[in-house]
Amino acid sequence: MPGLLERIVEPRLRASNASDERMWSEYGSNSAAGVNVTPETALTYAAFYAGVGVISEDVSTLPFPVFEHRGDSRIARPDHNVNRLLNEQPNAEQTAQEWREWMTAVAVMRGEALSEFVPGLRGFADQLKPLDPNRLTKEKLPSGASRYSYRNEQGVAKYLSTEDVFRLPGRMGLSVVTLARETLGSAIAGDRFTSAMWRNGIKPRMGLEHPGTLSKDAQERLGASIDQEHAGAINAGRTLVFEEGLKWVKIGVDPKDAQFLESRYFSVEDVCRWLRLSPHKIQHLLR
Repeated sequence: MPGLLERIVEPRLRASNASDERMWSEYGSNSAAGVNVTPETALTYAAFYAGVGVISEDVSTLPFPVFEHRGDSRIARPDHNVNRLLNEQPNAEQTAQEWREWMTAVAVMRGEALSEFVPGLRGFADQLKPLDPNRLTKEKLPSGASRYSYRNEQGVAKYLSTEDVFRLPGRMGLSVVTLARETLGSAIAGDRFTSAMWRNGIKPRMGLEHPGTLSKDAQERLGASIDQEHAGAINAGRTLVFEEGLKWVKIGVDPKDAQFLESRYFSVEDVCRWLRLSPHKIQHLLR
């Protein structure tokens, strides 16, 4: 069975496709850094992945005792079916710990996690089936009550009332991915910038200056030749020979001058603030 975060991340490629409606949904608006931030893409940033993992894994290890109220007393009911669902086997595919971890991770990222009560031999709650948040839509009825529209794999929708589901709300019911979109967008953009530096060679942004005029075809051939022979970490250090008075010209801002490393450290600490975690919890040990 796939792991927790792998199941959550599975739609990642679809979410990055412009033809997928989620790219333009509440979660899909581009950040100011130009990165499309969704719950799936947010998990590709190591600090956020680690933070969600710490919270969900820790919560999943806690016991969920079930009690019955009798007057002013509480009587422990380890024999009750709800205790079995919460602490042993909520459904045929997950253990109780896997289910609690999944629910907590979704609630942290999206503000709410839902599982459907599935009736069976043990009554109205024979199983608790987690609902894929990418297929859920929450609606407000004229009466003020809420209901959920859930699409199955074939795209057929069914309606669920609040009594049909087990609901685990996040903090104030708000999605941290939505609130922290700019922080996460900048952090993911930093990762992509680093990858681009390795792909194109570790050097400041440079251009070529020619004393004369090069035709457009000559410019394209020269650029393609340099990219093919000298770009990327594997080609680092190869000798580059210029002719006809060509010379390097530095353009743009050097990563060092832009305090690139410092901004990446700050992004990790900012993610910890959003998740209310001490940095050492995700192995950020600089201070």
